[in-house]
Amino acid sequence: MSTWRNQSTKPMSRGRGMGSSRATSSAPPKRQMELIASVSRSSGLEKDGDTLKDFKVQEEYRTFLQGKVGMPYDRFSTGLISLVQLDDVLEKHPRRPTETEQEATSRVNAQENVLILFRKLREGISSSWRNDTFALEVYETSLYLAAVFESPKQTTAVIPHLLPSLYLTSSPPHKNRLITVLISLLHHLAITYPSQGTFRQFFDLIPTDFLPKSSAAHKWIRTLAKSLRTQNYATFEVLSRSASISRLFEGPEDPDLSGAMKPLSLSGRDSESLAHQALFTLVHLLRNKFPTPAISLQSNG
Repeated sequence: MSTWRNQSTKPMSRGRGMGSSRATSSAPPKRQMELIASVSRSSGLEKDGDTLKDFKVQEEYRTFLQGKVGMPYDRFSTGLISLVQLDDVLEKHPRRPTETEQEATSRVNAQENVLILFRKLREGISSSWRNDTFALEVYETSLYLAAVFESPKQTTAVIPHLLPSLYLTSSPPHKNRLITVLISLLHHLAITYPSQGTFRQFFDLIPTDFLPKSSAAHKWIRTLAKSLRTQNYATFEVLSRSASISRLFEGPEDPDLSGAMKPLSLSGRDSESLAHQALFTLVHLLRNKFPTPAISLQSNG
């Protein structure tokens, strides 16, 4: 089975010289991880400005971030996201309808701190031209966290690096590819509502095999977008129910997704994944934006 741990650490060429990944150099102690300079800010001038270009340091930094986020992280699994459960940040700083201003500030600060640290890691990955399974997992996790934390700026920044390029250059299996495509499309629908220009441009860039025209997911996202565009409240209300979304992944036509997202329901804490949370967060955001008469996202559909 192919994983980022047993793949070559030599970065793949993208048309110019790359140099060594320096995988034999030692990483800073864990207590110093948060102090590692950002590649973009240091421009290689600071003492450790290139530290995050080192593959070994990237992997140790990812483990450090896991402690920040608090999610179980199986570095030997190819289905990394499917094993992710809701974490410390989500547990300690949930968004509540009745949260005080101080609680809201604390929540946003904690979430933004996690997103900034993941952005720093992505900069190291991008600067080292890394495009293996490890890189894919980091970008997927960054996207899902940005969506769950409702940080559209971060979500927008991640998508172009992830789709379609990383799925084309990293080794399969890509168990989260379809759910990632749907999350990205929902993001574009939500942030530019009521305009759908960006959504259509992005939709046209998606390879056909990423979102087959015959799939239930393709029909769902196209019909959802049409209902928004034509202000068909009844259709939108039905399509955006959690039960309708869950049914997308129950059929035999998308077995890869059913494996990554099974079971797709809100009934059990252990069954939820970060990708699942990201998808429903964006659907909920759309429901709040669309001026329909008093609808809410119910777990029972």
